[in-house]
Amino acid sequence: MQDDKIVGVCAEVASELFGRLGYQVELTYVGPWKRCQQMIESGEVDLNICSFSNDQRKRYSVFSQTPMASNENALFMRKGDYFDYTGLDSLDDKFVGLVRGVSLGNEIDIHLQQKSHVIRAENYHRLFAMLKLKRIDAVIIGRQSGQHLLNLYGLNTDIVAATTPLVKGDLYFSMSKQSSYITLHHLTT
Repeated sequence: MQDDKIVGVCAEVASELFGRLGYQVELTYVGPWKRCQQMIESGEVDLNICSFSNDQRKRYSVFSQTPMASNENALFMRKGDYFDYTGLDSLDDKFVGLVRGVSLGNEIDIHLQQKSHVIRAENYHRLFAMLKLKRIDAVIIGRQSGQHLLNLYGLNTDIVAATTPLVKGDLYFSMSKQSSYITLHHLTT
Protein backbone atom coordinates (compact mmCIF):
# COMPACT_ATOMS: atom_id res chain seq x y z
CA MET A 1 0.00 0.00 0.00
CA GLN A 2 1.23 3.46 -0.85
CA ASP A 3 -0.84 6.32 0.58
CA ASP A 4 -4.39 4.95 0.18
CA LYS A 5 -3.67 2.95 -2.97
CA ILE A 6 -2.84 -0.71 -3.46
CA VAL A 7 0.43 -1.13 -5.36
CA GLY A 8 2.45 -4.05 -6.63
CA VAL A 9 2.51 -6.57 -9.44
CA CYS A 10 -1.13 -7.67 -9.11
CA ALA A 11 -2.25 -4.02 -9.09
CA GLU A 12 -0.21 -3.30 -12.21
CA VAL A 13 -1.54 -6.37 -14.02
CA ALA A 14 -5.15 -5.50 -13.09
CA SER A 15 -4.72 -1.91 -14.31
CA GLU A 16 -3.12 -3.03 -17.56
CA LEU A 17 -5.60 -5.83 -18.28
CA PHE A 18 -8.75 -3.88 -17.53
CA GLY A 19 -7.26 -0.76 -19.14
CA ARG A 20 -6.93 -2.69 -22.40
CA LEU A 21 -10.62 -3.56 -22.05
CA GLY A 22 -11.44 0.15 -21.66
CA TYR A 23 -11.90 0.25 -17.89
CA GLN A 24 -10.00 1.98 -15.11
CA VAL A 25 -9.39 -0.01 -11.94
CA GLU A 26 -9.71 1.99 -8.73
CA LEU A 27 -7.05 0.54 -6.42
CA THR A 28 -8.25 2.06 -3.16
CA TYR A 29 -7.54 0.26 0.10
CA VAL A 30 -10.91 -0.68 1.63
CA GLY A 31 -9.74 -2.20 4.89
CA PRO A 32 -8.49 -5.48 6.33
CA TRP A 33 -8.79 -8.75 4.44
CA LYS A 34 -11.98 -9.96 6.18
CA ARG A 35 -13.78 -6.70 5.38
CA CYS A 36 -12.58 -6.86 1.78
CA GLN A 37 -14.03 -10.37 1.42
CA GLN A 38 -17.34 -9.19 2.91
CA MET A 39 -17.41 -6.31 0.43
CA ILE A 40 -16.73 -8.70 -2.48
CA GLU A 41 -19.56 -10.92 -1.23
CA SER A 42 -22.02 -8.01 -0.97
CA GLY A 43 -20.94 -6.48 -4.28
CA GLU A 44 -19.65 -3.26 -2.70
CA VAL A 45 -16.26 -4.14 -4.24
CA ASP A 46 -16.16 -5.58 -7.75
CA LEU A 47 -12.69 -7.10 -7.90
CA ASN A 48 -10.12 -8.57 -5.56
CA ILE A 49 -6.83 -8.43 -7.42
CA CYS A 50 -4.95 -11.09 -5.47
CA SER A 51 -6.76 -13.95 -3.75
CA PHE A 52 -6.43 -17.64 -3.01
CA SER A 53 -9.29 -19.66 -4.48
CA ASN A 54 -11.34 -21.78 -2.09
CA ASP A 55 -14.85 -23.22 -1.93
CA GLN A 56 -16.16 -20.55 0.45
CA ARG A 57 -15.02 -17.69 -1.81
CA LYS A 58 -16.37 -19.46 -4.91
CA ARG A 59 -19.87 -19.13 -3.46
CA TYR A 60 -19.78 -15.34 -3.88
CA SER A 61 -17.08 -14.68 -6.48
CA VAL A 62 -15.73 -15.96 -9.77
CA PHE A 63 -12.00 -16.59 -10.16
CA SER A 64 -9.78 -15.96 -13.15
CA GLN A 65 -8.69 -19.15 -14.86
CA THR A 66 -5.06 -18.05 -14.96
CA PRO A 67 -3.29 -17.28 -11.68
CA MET A 68 -1.85 -13.79 -11.32
CA ALA A 69 1.02 -14.89 -9.10
CA SER A 70 2.21 -17.61 -6.79
CA ASN A 71 2.45 -16.94 -3.08
CA GLU A 72 4.52 -18.73 -0.51
CA ASN A 73 3.83 -17.93 3.14
CA ALA A 74 6.89 -18.41 5.31
CA LEU A 75 7.78 -18.35 8.95
CA PHE A 76 10.15 -15.48 9.86
CA MET A 77 12.28 -15.79 13.02
CA ARG A 78 15.18 -14.09 14.79
CA LYS A 79 18.49 -15.49 13.56
CA GLY A 80 19.61 -16.36 17.08
CA ASP A 81 16.38 -18.22 17.86
CA TYR A 82 15.90 -19.99 14.53
CA PHE A 83 14.06 -23.31 14.59
CA ASP A 84 13.36 -25.63 11.68
CA TYR A 85 9.81 -25.59 10.40
CA THR A 86 9.01 -29.24 9.66
CA GLY A 87 5.23 -29.03 9.92
CA LEU A 88 2.50 -27.49 12.02
CA ASP A 89 3.71 -29.28 15.15
CA SER A 90 6.81 -27.06 14.95
CA LEU A 91 4.55 -24.17 16.01
CA ASP A 92 3.14 -25.83 19.14
CA ASP A 93 3.50 -23.55 22.18
CA LYS A 94 5.13 -20.82 20.05
CA PHE A 95 4.03 -17.17 20.06
CA VAL A 96 3.16 -16.56 16.41
CA GLY A 97 2.47 -13.11 14.94
CA LEU A 98 -0.21 -12.51 12.31
CA VAL A 99 -1.78 -9.35 10.95
CA ARG A 100 -5.42 -8.95 12.00
CA GLY A 101 -7.81 -10.56 9.54
CA VAL A 102 -5.21 -12.84 7.90
CA SER A 103 -6.28 -16.45 7.39
CA LEU A 104 -3.93 -19.21 6.26
CA GLY A 105 -6.71 -21.73 5.63
CA ASN A 106 -8.80 -23.78 8.03
CA GLU A 107 -6.21 -26.42 8.88
CA ILE A 108 -3.48 -23.94 9.81
CA ASP A 109 -5.88 -21.47 11.48
CA ILE A 110 -7.34 -24.20 13.70
CA HIS A 111 -3.93 -25.63 14.58
CA LEU A 112 -2.58 -22.20 15.52
CA GLN A 113 -5.68 -21.44 17.59
CA GLN A 114 -5.51 -24.72 19.47
CA LYS A 115 -1.77 -25.33 19.83
CA SER A 116 0.00 -21.95 19.54
CA HIS A 117 -0.30 -18.48 21.01
CA VAL A 118 -1.45 -16.22 18.17
CA ILE A 119 -0.62 -12.54 18.57
CA ARG A 120 -2.49 -10.24 16.17
CA ALA A 121 -1.37 -6.74 15.20
CA GLU A 122 -2.56 -4.12 12.75
CA ASN A 123 0.57 -4.30 10.57
CA TYR A 124 3.79 -6.18 9.91
CA HIS A 125 5.98 -3.33 11.14
CA ARG A 126 4.60 -3.88 14.63
CA LEU A 127 4.95 -7.67 14.37
CA PHE A 128 8.57 -7.51 13.21
CA ALA A 129 9.35 -5.05 16.02
CA MET A 130 7.82 -7.52 18.51
CA LEU A 131 9.86 -10.32 16.97
CA LYS A 132 13.10 -8.33 17.27
CA LEU A 133 12.28 -7.59 20.93
CA LYS A 134 11.67 -11.33 21.59
CA ARG A 135 8.01 -10.80 22.46
CA ILE A 136 6.99 -13.37 19.85
CA ASP A 137 8.79 -16.35 18.33
CA ALA A 138 7.81 -15.96 14.68
CA VAL A 139 5.84 -13.96 12.12
CA ILE A 140 3.97 -15.53 9.20
CA ILE A 141 3.93 -13.53 5.96
CA GLY A 142 4.46 -14.09 2.24
CA ARG A 143 8.14 -14.86 1.69
CA GLN A 144 8.81 -12.10 -0.85
CA SER A 145 6.74 -9.49 0.97
CA GLY A 146 8.41 -10.39 4.26
CA GLN A 147 11.88 -10.07 2.78
CA HIS A 148 10.98 -6.74 1.21
CA LEU A 149 9.70 -5.42 4.55
CA LEU A 150 12.79 -6.64 6.40
CA ASN A 151 14.95 -4.69 3.95
CA LEU A 152 12.70 -1.65 4.31
CA TYR A 153 12.80 -1.80 8.14
CA GLY A 154 16.55 -2.53 8.26
CA LEU A 155 15.97 -5.89 9.96
CA ASN A 156 17.36 -8.21 7.28
CA THR A 157 20.45 -9.00 9.38
CA ASP A 158 18.37 -9.88 12.48
CA ILE A 159 15.48 -11.90 11.05
CA VAL A 160 15.39 -14.79 8.57
CA ALA A 161 12.77 -16.96 6.91
CA ALA A 162 12.45 -20.71 7.31
CA THR A 163 13.26 -22.56 4.11
CA THR A 164 10.11 -24.72 4.20
CA PRO A 165 6.90 -22.79 3.36
CA LEU A 166 3.76 -23.00 5.51
CA VAL A 167 1.42 -22.45 2.58
CA LYS A 168 2.14 -22.30 -1.12
CA GLY A 169 -0.52 -21.49 -3.64
CA ASP A 170 -1.64 -19.51 -6.62
CA LEU A 171 -3.28 -16.10 -6.39
CA TYR A 172 -6.13 -15.09 -8.70
CA PHE A 173 -8.36 -12.19 -9.59
CA SER A 174 -11.76 -12.78 -8.02
CA MET A 175 -14.81 -10.85 -9.17
CA SER A 176 -17.96 -10.48 -7.09
CA LYS A 177 -20.93 -12.36 -8.50
CA GLN A 178 -22.89 -9.21 -7.57
CA SER A 179 -20.69 -6.95 -9.74
CA SER A 180 -22.24 -5.16 -12.67
CA TYR A 181 -18.96 -5.96 -14.49
CA ILE A 182 -19.30 -9.74 -14.08
CA THR A 183 -19.69 -10.13 -17.86
CA LEU A 184 -16.05 -9.06 -18.19
CA HIS A 185 -14.93 -12.13 -16.28
CA HIS A 186 -14.82 -14.34 -19.36
CA LEU A 187 -12.43 -11.82 -20.96
CA THR A 188 -9.93 -12.11 -18.09
CA THR A 189 -9.60 -15.90 -18.12
